[in-house]
Amino acid sequence: MLDRKNLSLLAPAAICLAMWGGMVYANIDARLQSLLLGSVAAIAFAYQQAKLKPLPLRAPRLAWFPKYRCRCQLAESIRTSAEPLREIALRLEPLGFECDRQTPLALHFTRGQAQGDFHIRLAKLSVTVTIPAEGEVELTVKADWLVAFDTGDLWRQTDELKRTLEMDAAKPSPLAAAA
Repeated sequence: MLDRKNLSLLAPAAICLAMWGGMVYANIDARLQSLLLGSVAAIAFAYQQAKLKPLPLRAPRLAWFPKYRCRCQLAESIRTSAEPLREIALRLEPLGFECDRQTPLALHFTRGQAQGDFHIRLAKLSVTVTIPAEGEVELTVKADWLVAFDTGDLWRQTDELKRTLEMDAAKPSPLAAAA
């Protein structure tokens, strides 16, 4: 039986197969086909095998194969909620993330699509949030297919997710409520 990690390698393989079919149809030289497909396959494999990196304090100018992880102190409203997992999911929804599945150890979210635009707001991302323990979670963010490098966009997205989980929603001031 294929596990989830091995299944994630099927997408790059399918894309390489589709690229190969297109290049054969376009009658592209076999050496060039091998070079292009080999490059895409090598980058995809390297990204899938790359380890999660701790989220740096500042956005990197250039990071190769970015996959970030960080610890988050959950906001007080999440910690005191009767359903903290639901509260986490509700916080990530406005950012476009949907909870795909829940395991005994984590919540798994995705957003976007694997093909099309390279903009971080549209890219297919996988986010995992561990089940809260003592008000703390580990947040991991990675692209679903492959990203060869990051110029700070994925870092900013990860930082935004972290802040979303750490900050309490703005409460109306007593003066605004009285007006």
